[in-house]
Amino acid sequence: MILMMALMGGYLALMALAPSPLWRSVLWVSWRTATCRHLPLSTRARLLGYVCRDVLLTPFHALLHGLDELVFRAYRDTPVSSPVFIIGQPRSGTTFLHRTLAQAGGFISLSHLEWRYPFVCLWRALDLFGLRRAVESVHYWPDNAVGRAARKMHEHRLGSFEEHGIFLEERFYQHYFVFRRFPVPELLASASGFAHLPPRDKTRLLSGLRRAVQKAMYYRGSNQVWLTKENESIELHELMAEAFPEASYVFIARDPAAFVDSYVNLSVTSTQSKTGIDPRSIPGWHEANIAFRREECRRMVAFSARVQATNRCVMVAYEDLVNDVSGVVSHIFNGLGLPVTSRYAALLAELDERQRQRDRGYDNPAHSVAGFEFFAAFARDIKQAYADASRGLTLDVAAGTQGDGLDGGAAPGGLTIDDPVEVPLNRAPASALTTCDS
Repeated sequence: MILMMALMGGYLALMALAPSPLWRSVLWVSWRTATCRHLPLSTRARLLGYVCRDVLLTPFHALLHGLDELVFRAYRDTPVSSPVFIIGQPRSGTTFLHRTLAQAGGFISLSHLEWRYPFVCLWRALDLFGLRRAVESVHYWPDNAVGRAARKMHEHRLGSFEEHGIFLEERFYQHYFVFRRFPVPELLASASGFAHLPPRDKTRLLSGLRRAVQKAMYYRGSNQVWLTKENESIELHELMAEAFPEASYVFIARDPAAFVDSYVNLSVTSTQSKTGIDPRSIPGWHEANIAFRREECRRMVAFSARVQATNRCVMVAYEDLVNDVSGVVSHIFNGLGLPVTSRYAALLAELDERQRQRDRGYDNPAHSVAGFEFFAAFARDIKQAYADASRGLTLDVAAGTQGDGLDGGAAPGGLTIDDPVEVPLNRAPASALTTCDS
């Protein structure tokens, strides 16, 4: 009995010491899911089982975190300065742009595996036993009809470069993605928002993000520029702007007449693959999902205007990106003050060709875009500005470079990029790059 009590006490102590999740978020998600009468009882039980599994694993995450602090504590000395944040709405080319820029060599982006399990000791163990590539190849989407449809819309493996929203969803239960696993309309506002969180929780989230990036830099042995993207929360970007005031931004916009249809299609498919039910059968789900997206569009327009006055920003249009990858990437690098090597230019040229030959393989049902007119105007303005800026622009290839991506150093006033290094993750030749889904 005493031994059992000691073990239980140790287990609870580890839960208390774990760096995640936000327990108030976990409890709110659990309560809203348990009391949602529009979800079948079997679905509620399955979703609550998912939460229970995460809770039970929390002490093991605390142990891995503790091992990192004991054995690899030097990661804390790794600076995370001058990151580059890609901001856009879903289905607007942000993933394509993120993964394309990440192959340049001077940036560091995290994979889903690293966001889900941000522990150097675990990454080293996977390397030691030769398991990393096998784990990275695992599909995020299930191997069924709905999951395979989701793969066509968003190719996603554990080794894929992904946004930091994955980390906030899976480790903290605080992100829009929570709504795609727990499709309760009354849950969306609290689960997706960040402004309402207590200061302590905001600090915990931002500290966790910084630690994860520091660990990835330490693990790969390179102090490169953190490149990430986020589609779902301008409130989060406002917090990150305070934490990283020297950040640079790449905004990408697409006409809502195109992205809203694709957004709804992926929202439905993603939720169905995770829950087994069509979320459109839940009263208020579609309306909440659209209202949320409309508000995020408003916030994106306002945020872009604000940071353009204080930070280095580049604005691009989705249509230009998919029709001229090389030209848009050159425009972005020029705006960030970065050169492009000849080998990376060749990779972009190959990607241009693959993009022209791409067959989407699915259709997006049409939906109303009433109320999105302001964002359509915003996207048109960006497209026109790019057209004006790109007259006569050609791919600016750094002369005499030999690396696989960005050249060392930077143009005057630009970012400082270390010499590219070979890293043990996502070493992707041109043939491994994905084309742009829509």
